[in-house]
Amino acid sequence: MKLFPKLAMIMAFCCLMCGFAIAQTPESGVLHLRYVTVLVPNYDEALAWYTQVLGLVKVEDRTFGPGQRWLVVAPARDSSLGIVLEVPHGEIAQTDRIGKETNWVFQVADCHLFYERLNRLSVHFRKAPQQQPWGTTQAIFEDPYGNIFVAESNSATPPSTHASQ
Repeated sequence: MKLFPKLAMIMAFCCLMCGFAIAQTPESGVLHLRYVTVLVPNYDEALAWYTQVLGLVKVEDRTFGPGQRWLVVAPARDSSLGIVLEVPHGEIAQTDRIGKETNWVFQVADCHLFYERLNRLSVHFRKAPQQQPWGTTQAIFEDPYGNIFVAESNSATPPSTHASQ
């Protein structure tokens, strides 16, 4: 009965090669992105930075073994996507990945105000807010571990009260 799986693979390949789509229902595909992970060296230090500096809120915090913790932060107004703050541990501890695998975009109300507030808190910005050709204003910043993030607002032009960056 090994013929059936091979036949299914051949049919799928033929459909792709001929440009036919294989039917997909909502139940068979991704419905929602629920969590993303940021690797950090210390849970409590990261929690303090992500809540006190970025203004996210802690939505989940559980321990489930020695040195193992499930710690999730999210925007206060929308916790549908949680950011898991994870300290690498165990056999596959990949501490060399800390600070190397982000580049997410955070939507903010006003990129210039966000920049000014975080700049006063000594957050390192790689790029100050800049108007982008696609109609948004973006700034690029780092967390204390080198993870890179983009702050973006839909404001087409900065208010005149903002100093040019």
